[in-house]
Amino acid sequence: MSWHKFSDYLNKLKLGELTPIIAVYGSDRFLRKQVIDAVSKKLGEGKHLDQESFYGSESGPTGILAACQTYSMFTQLKLVLVLQFQSLVAAQRTQLMTYLDNPNPTVELILLADPPEEHFEEKRFKEWFTGASKKIDVVDVSGVSDKEISALFKQMVKDYTTFWSAIAWETSGRRDWIRWRR
Repeated sequence: MSWHKFSDYLNKLKLGELTPIIAVYGSDRFLRKQVIDAVSKKLGEGKHLDQESFYGSESGPTGILAACQTYSMFTQLKLVLVLQFQSLVAAQRTQLMTYLDNPNPTVELILLADPPEEHFEEKRFKEWFTGASKKIDVVDVSGVSDKEISALFKQMVKDYTTFWSAIAWETSGRRDWIRWRR
Protein backbone atom coordinates (compact mmCIF):
# COMPACT_ATOMS: atom_id res chain seq x y z
CA MET A 1 0.00 0.00 0.00
CA SER A 2 1.14 3.57 -0.33
CA TRP A 3 0.42 7.28 -0.38
CA HIS A 4 -1.33 8.27 -3.63
CA LYS A 5 -2.17 11.50 -5.34
CA PHE A 6 -5.82 11.82 -6.36
CA SER A 7 -5.47 11.04 -10.08
CA ASP A 8 -2.90 8.28 -9.50
CA TYR A 9 -5.27 6.52 -7.12
CA LEU A 10 -8.18 6.69 -9.58
CA ASN A 11 -5.95 5.13 -12.23
CA LYS A 12 -4.77 2.44 -9.78
CA LEU A 13 -8.36 1.72 -8.83
CA LYS A 14 -9.30 1.03 -12.45
CA LEU A 15 -6.53 -1.56 -12.73
CA GLY A 16 -6.19 -3.09 -9.29
CA GLU A 17 -8.01 -4.50 -6.32
CA LEU A 18 -9.42 -2.62 -3.35
CA THR A 19 -7.74 -2.73 0.03
CA PRO A 20 -10.00 -3.24 3.09
CA ILE A 21 -9.29 0.30 4.35
CA ILE A 22 -8.82 3.47 2.33
CA ALA A 23 -7.91 6.77 3.98
CA VAL A 24 -8.67 10.04 2.17
CA TYR A 25 -6.52 12.91 3.41
CA GLY A 26 -7.53 16.48 2.58
CA SER A 27 -10.49 18.79 2.86
CA ASP A 28 -11.63 19.08 -0.77
CA ARG A 29 -15.21 17.76 -0.58
CA PHE A 30 -15.66 17.36 -4.32
CA LEU A 31 -12.53 15.24 -4.73
CA ARG A 32 -13.52 13.16 -1.71
CA LYS A 33 -16.85 12.44 -3.35
CA GLN A 34 -15.06 11.45 -6.55
CA VAL A 35 -12.96 8.93 -4.60
CA ILE A 36 -16.01 7.54 -2.78
CA ASP A 37 -17.94 7.25 -6.04
CA ALA A 38 -15.02 5.48 -7.75
CA VAL A 39 -14.65 3.02 -4.85
CA SER A 40 -18.43 2.41 -4.84
CA LYS A 41 -18.38 1.75 -8.56
CA LYS A 42 -15.41 -0.63 -8.26
CA LEU A 43 -16.79 -2.44 -5.21
CA GLY A 44 -20.38 -2.68 -6.38
CA GLU A 45 -19.74 -3.23 -10.08
CA GLY A 46 -22.96 -1.37 -10.83
CA LYS A 47 -24.91 -2.89 -7.94
CA HIS A 48 -26.47 -0.90 -5.12
CA LEU A 49 -24.36 -0.58 -1.98
CA ASP A 50 -25.52 -0.16 1.58
CA GLN A 51 -23.75 2.75 3.24
CA GLU A 52 -23.18 3.58 6.90
CA SER A 53 -21.63 6.85 8.02
CA PHE A 54 -19.95 7.63 11.32
CA TYR A 55 -18.47 10.85 12.67
CA GLY A 56 -15.16 10.47 14.45
CA SER A 57 -16.17 13.15 16.93
CA GLU A 58 -19.27 11.16 17.94
CA SER A 59 -18.30 7.51 17.42
CA GLY A 60 -15.62 5.33 18.87
CA PRO A 61 -13.65 2.63 17.09
CA THR A 62 -15.67 -0.14 18.73
CA GLY A 63 -18.92 0.89 17.01
CA ILE A 64 -17.19 1.46 13.69
CA LEU A 65 -15.48 -1.95 13.82
CA ALA A 66 -18.79 -3.59 14.74
CA ALA A 67 -20.40 -2.00 11.66
CA CYS A 68 -17.54 -3.31 9.52
CA GLN A 69 -17.99 -6.86 10.77
CA THR A 70 -21.77 -6.81 10.36
CA TYR A 71 -23.27 -7.94 7.07
CA SER A 72 -25.84 -5.76 5.36
CA MET A 73 -29.46 -6.86 5.52
CA PHE A 74 -30.45 -5.20 2.26
CA THR A 75 -27.52 -5.61 -0.12
CA GLN A 76 -24.54 -7.90 -0.52
CA LEU A 77 -21.97 -5.10 -0.23
CA LYS A 78 -21.50 -2.29 2.26
CA LEU A 79 -19.49 0.91 2.44
CA VAL A 80 -18.59 2.28 5.89
CA LEU A 81 -17.53 5.93 5.94
CA VAL A 82 -15.81 7.58 8.90
CA LEU A 83 -16.11 11.35 8.56
CA GLN A 84 -14.00 13.69 10.71
CA PHE A 85 -11.47 10.90 11.22
CA GLN A 86 -9.04 13.51 12.53
CA SER A 87 -11.20 13.78 15.67
CA LEU A 88 -10.07 10.35 16.83
CA VAL A 89 -6.93 10.24 18.96
CA ALA A 90 -3.94 8.22 17.76
CA ALA A 91 -4.81 5.19 19.93
CA GLN A 92 -8.34 5.08 18.47
CA ARG A 93 -7.00 5.42 14.91
CA THR A 94 -4.61 2.55 15.59
CA GLN A 95 -7.46 0.46 17.00
CA LEU A 96 -9.36 0.92 13.72
CA MET A 97 -6.37 -0.50 11.89
CA THR A 98 -7.06 -3.86 13.59
CA TYR A 99 -9.79 -4.26 10.95
CA LEU A 100 -6.95 -5.37 8.66
CA ASP A 101 -6.46 -8.49 10.81
CA ASN A 102 -9.88 -9.89 9.87
CA PRO A 103 -11.59 -7.78 7.19
CA ASN A 104 -15.11 -8.51 6.07
CA PRO A 105 -14.89 -9.19 2.29
CA THR A 106 -18.24 -7.49 1.68
CA VAL A 107 -17.33 -4.22 3.46
CA GLU A 108 -15.06 -1.35 2.46
CA LEU A 109 -13.95 1.09 5.19
CA ILE A 110 -13.17 4.64 4.07
CA LEU A 111 -11.60 7.09 6.51
CA LEU A 112 -12.07 10.77 5.62
CA ALA A 113 -9.81 13.26 7.38
CA ASP A 114 -9.46 17.03 7.27
CA PRO A 115 -5.94 18.23 8.04
CA PRO A 116 -5.75 20.28 11.26
CA GLU A 117 -5.52 24.06 10.97
CA GLU A 118 -2.31 24.50 12.97
CA HIS A 119 0.90 23.63 11.15
CA PHE A 120 2.53 21.76 14.05
CA GLU A 121 -0.57 19.57 14.48
CA GLU A 122 -0.81 18.92 10.76
CA LYS A 123 2.76 17.64 10.64
CA ARG A 124 2.11 15.19 13.50
CA PHE A 125 -1.21 14.13 11.99
CA LYS A 126 0.31 13.60 8.56
CA GLU A 127 3.04 11.46 10.13
CA TRP A 128 0.35 9.04 11.31
CA PHE A 129 -1.00 8.77 7.76
CA THR A 130 2.49 8.30 6.36
CA GLY A 131 3.00 5.38 8.75
CA ALA A 132 -0.46 3.99 7.95
CA SER A 133 0.26 4.15 4.22
CA LYS A 134 2.52 1.12 4.69
CA LYS A 135 -0.59 -0.96 5.43
CA ILE A 136 -3.44 0.84 3.64
CA ASP A 137 -4.00 3.08 0.64
CA VAL A 138 -3.93 6.77 1.52
CA VAL A 139 -5.34 9.16 -1.07
CA ASP A 140 -4.17 12.78 -0.84
CA VAL A 141 -6.83 15.18 -2.13
CA SER A 142 -5.19 18.24 -0.59
CA GLY A 143 -2.57 19.00 -3.21
CA VAL A 144 -4.19 18.66 -6.61
CA SER A 145 -2.20 20.18 -9.48
CA ASP A 146 -3.58 22.49 -12.14
CA LYS A 147 -3.08 19.73 -14.72
CA GLU A 148 -5.18 17.31 -12.65
CA ILE A 149 -7.90 19.93 -12.16
CA SER A 150 -7.97 20.60 -15.90
CA ALA A 151 -8.29 16.89 -16.71
CA LEU A 152 -10.99 16.46 -14.07
CA PHE A 153 -12.92 19.45 -15.40
CA LYS A 154 -12.73 18.12 -18.97
CA GLN A 155 -14.04 14.74 -17.79
CA MET A 156 -16.88 16.43 -15.88
CA VAL A 157 -17.89 18.46 -18.93
CA LYS A 158 -17.84 15.30 -21.04
CA ASP A 159 -19.92 13.35 -18.48
CA TYR A 160 -22.45 16.10 -17.88
CA THR A 161 -22.74 17.00 -21.57
CA THR A 162 -23.64 13.40 -22.36
CA PHE A 163 -26.09 13.35 -19.44
CA TRP A 164 -27.78 16.62 -20.37
CA SER A 165 -27.80 15.80 -24.09
CA ALA A 166 -29.71 12.61 -23.35
CA ILE A 167 -32.24 14.49 -21.21
CA ALA A 168 -32.63 17.26 -23.80
CA TRP A 169 -33.12 14.70 -26.53
CA GLU A 170 -35.78 12.85 -24.54
CA THR A 171 -37.69 15.96 -23.49
CA SER A 172 -37.55 17.85 -26.75
CA GLY A 173 -39.90 17.27 -29.63
CA ARG A 174 -36.91 16.35 -31.79
CA ARG A 175 -37.97 12.74 -32.25
CA ASP A 176 -41.42 13.83 -33.42
CA TRP A 177 -39.81 16.33 -35.76
CA ILE A 178 -37.72 13.56 -37.34
CA ARG A 179 -40.82 11.38 -37.85
CA TRP A 180 -42.73 14.33 -39.32
CA ARG A 181 -39.91 15.06 -41.75
CA ARG A 182 -39.80 11.51 -43.13
